[in-house]
Amino acid sequence: MVAFTLLLFFLGTAWSQTYVNRVWHYPPGEPPYYTIEDKTYASSIAWTAAGGPYVCEAHVTVASGVLLTVESGALVEFVEGMGLYIEGDIQATGATFTRAGERYWRGIYLSPNSNASSLVGCTIRHAGGVGYCYNGCSGLGTYNGDKRFTSIYIDACSPVITGCVIEESWSNGIEVWRGGATIENNQFHNLGADSYALVVDVTDTYPQLAGNIASGTGFHGVSAPPGRWMSSGTWRKPGASFPYFLRGSMAVESGATLTLAPGVEVRAEGNIGVYVRGTLQALGSPGNPVVFTSRKTSPSQGDWNGIYLGPGAGGSVLSQCKILYAGGLGVCYYGCRGLGFYHGADRFAAVYIDGSAPQLLQCEIHHSYSNGIEAYGANPALIGISIQDCRENGLRMEADSHPTISNSALMSNGSAGYYAATQDASSTAEPNSVTFGGNTLEGVEIRGGRIPAPSIWRKWAPNAPYVMTGNTTLDPSAVLAIDPGVAVKTPDSTVGLYCHGVVIADGTPEPIVFTSLADDTVAGDTNGDGNATQPMRGDWLGIFMGPGADGSVLNQVDVRYAGSYGRCYYGCHGWENVHGADRFAALYVDSASPSITHCTITNSRTNGIEIWRGNPTLQGTRFHNMGNDGYPLVYSTTDTYPRMAGNVTSGTGYHAILVPQGRWRTSGSWNKPGESFPYLISGNVSVATDVVLTISAGTILRVANGVGFYFNGTLVADGTAREPIVFASADPTAVSEKWSGIYLGPQAGGSLLHFCSILHAGSWNWWTGLGNYHGSVRYTSLYFDNCSPMVACCTIGKTASGIEMYNSGALILSSVIFDSAGKGILCEGGSTPSILNNTVAENTRNGATGIATVNSSPILTNNIVAFNGTGISQTGSGTIALANNCVYGNGTNHAGLAPGATDLSEDPLFTGSAEGDFHLTSKSPCINAGQDGMTPPVTEDRDGKARPLGNHADIGAYEYGESETTVFEFGGAWCATGWHGLLDLNLNGEVDVEDLILLLRRWK
Repeated sequence: MVAFTLLLFFLGTAWSQTYVNRVWHYPPGEPPYYTIEDKTYASSIAWTAAGGPYVCEAHVTVASGVLLTVESGALVEFVEGMGLYIEGDIQATGATFTRAGERYWRGIYLSPNSNASSLVGCTIRHAGGVGYCYNGCSGLGTYNGDKRFTSIYIDACSPVITGCVIEESWSNGIEVWRGGATIENNQFHNLGADSYALVVDVTDTYPQLAGNIASGTGFHGVSAPPGRWMSSGTWRKPGASFPYFLRGSMAVESGATLTLAPGVEVRAEGNIGVYVRGTLQALGSPGNPVVFTSRKTSPSQGDWNGIYLGPGAGGSVLSQCKILYAGGLGVCYYGCRGLGFYHGADRFAAVYIDGSAPQLLQCEIHHSYSNGIEAYGANPALIGISIQDCRENGLRMEADSHPTISNSALMSNGSAGYYAATQDASSTAEPNSVTFGGNTLEGVEIRGGRIPAPSIWRKWAPNAPYVMTGNTTLDPSAVLAIDPGVAVKTPDSTVGLYCHGVVIADGTPEPIVFTSLADDTVAGDTNGDGNATQPMRGDWLGIFMGPGADGSVLNQVDVRYAGSYGRCYYGCHGWENVHGADRFAALYVDSASPSITHCTITNSRTNGIEIWRGNPTLQGTRFHNMGNDGYPLVYSTTDTYPRMAGNVTSGTGYHAILVPQGRWRTSGSWNKPGESFPYLISGNVSVATDVVLTISAGTILRVANGVGFYFNGTLVADGTAREPIVFASADPTAVSEKWSGIYLGPQAGGSLLHFCSILHAGSWNWWTGLGNYHGSVRYTSLYFDNCSPMVACCTIGKTASGIEMYNSGALILSSVIFDSAGKGILCEGGSTPSILNNTVAENTRNGATGIATVNSSPILTNNIVAFNGTGISQTGSGTIALANNCVYGNGTNHAGLAPGATDLSEDPLFTGSAEGDFHLTSKSPCINAGQDGMTPPVTEDRDGKARPLGNHADIGAYEYGESETTVFEFGGAWCATGWHGLLDLNLNGEVDVEDLILLLRRWK
């Protein structure tokens, strides 16, 4: 009876559920019993809802070529440590796979032959067990070189798993080794604590993913493998809040294209980066971006390394992407490595672009620990991007990088003391509509170096200047163009821009500004210190233009706070060792002829512009506040001939062009620089044979004490009545001779002085005067040595002697010679000059003589010789031809000769001879009293009026009648506290009541 009861019990149990692995035995005389063995199905079979539950007490294998069908509602249970191994195929719909008991089962294995398998609407519960754990746990088993712990393992096949629930797994949900599985609309819930909903074991694995959901414990996403991706494929969005977690750095290799679909999120942490040597297509969409970010719950800058786009990644497109919390330090031993060692340095950036031209469109690069984007030899298109909260530079460019960046923003970058953007000298960007704000250092840094090829410095934004932190050199073969409105700031007194090629800086319609970093009046508070620092003279070196800068244009350019002393060791050096000396100027022009027009050079610590040879154009430029001992313009050497007009100088410093001593070996012109803008002749000027020095109308030359001009070539000083040429002392207190004078040698016969004023010449100069010629030291304003120049419509005064000559046939016409201490005119050595229509008057110091001849035969016609110590004297041989002269009021009118038959001896009735005004009043006997027939050569008077003005020629330098112009003897301010310019008519260095009287007389 007991045996029968046990039999019924076992039979009842067997009939209530199916034991897949039990093998029953019926030994005679004993109750039936069973053993458990692995089960392999060699032929297709179906598990139904009615036939279950199916209890698998050992491993169940479906052989290759065999189909296991599990119908809807079927329940399949596995005892601890058991698994389902599909070597053929399984097709399960609406079935449940779970554990039998309290422990986990291993899971489902799908082999490389399981491509026709599908799990649709199934539940897989309590799988992913560790299996037998002796000598280590084995999980589902060892496949492809490793033990696998997962609810479902897909081994190089392409099954369909859709609408399933995978929950309460001890480990991972689904693990994939290659293949193209379809895994869609599944739910993963409560996986192992350190496990993933989906694991991709190996690269080049591209499952079809969509609509999956993860919740509860475990990582809610795809664990993506490290390594090299050699084939092309697409990472699809697995589901909402279902990112890819990188287990290590991944590389998309050359020839491969990795596509990231809209909504894909990639997370990484630590020394992990994405390396693209092939093509990355990260194609987000509005509201569904592709995201690269940290996997940390509380992310921070530098949580992962970033993205590397290599030379083969030029076809890459990152559109509607977010790259967050990258720019990490990477591996740190003997220094940190970041994304890796490239081009001689470790690289740290959220995105490093190496020698390629990818596109980044509508992307966000935020929260990088280092740089946002770094480009090396790269030309990416950056359109609609936001670079924000990067600890270092938002954008870094080097090695001839030329990104295009438009409709973008760089905001709140550089907290570690970096600029919003930075470039080396070889790199430039093409910006358009770029916004800057909140950056620690607001601007685009130029770190220095060479500009080897044509480049353009574009204007980035109104508050984003370039900041030149290192010396920047433009190569001879290169052209640098600077757009209107660009501001360039410099923080370092040893830094400058060296242009050995052509620079085109045209600030029309918005000026270009070069200035100090501390200058907040241009492009805002770049250094972010408020008013803590103020710009100072000499904050930076300036601009150097070398021999290759011919053709350069600086128009509407403002150069501020330059002209520093440069490096100071054993003395300061400025522009170091240029042509054997250190040079100091805001702008140095070396053997080049650039065009500098309508510019402003202000607050230089030293000089404004210094020129070594060359013929630059300098027009309409304003110089203000040079160094206290500085000049707006300095010639470093002779043979320097800039083309100048309309320039202005004001403020501190000397208001003059500093001209050095030396020999001028090439012909050229000294132009009028501008009103009240003289030349300072600092040393003797020697003009070589066959060289022509031309001095333009209106030019003022202030000459240092003891300095002279020596012409063995030709002087052409051709002024006008309105714009005479002035030679005068550099000493603002001068009232008599201070400088040596002008020597015209035997080859200077073609020289011309026309409408010139020569004042304060003929100095003693330690008893050497102008030099020793023909046995005597010469103290005179002009000395003609065996040559025959023309002097017309000139004023020579406040001198030792006016004109001396030896063996000269000079023409001296319509000129005024006054206030000499020796001779007004001295003719020696057989001279035969024609002295016509001049006024030689008020030469009284030391009993001076108006006109003296020694062994000479001059022609004296229509001259006034009045109020001198001696009027006309003759010594030695020779004959003076006198006609229609007025000789009056001298201590002795004639010495050594008789008056001319047609000469007058009446008061010429000057307007004010004591004040130096030798115009004729209406009662003057000299009116219409001159000899006619002197035209030519006498065609105009000292005021520029035509001769004769009335019925006959007048005697003297001036024709009577209203002047066409008022001749002022001095023009231009000398320095900030010196000469007061054109209104100092009485030459006393002050504008006073006497000057007003003279002015009224001249205009009466």
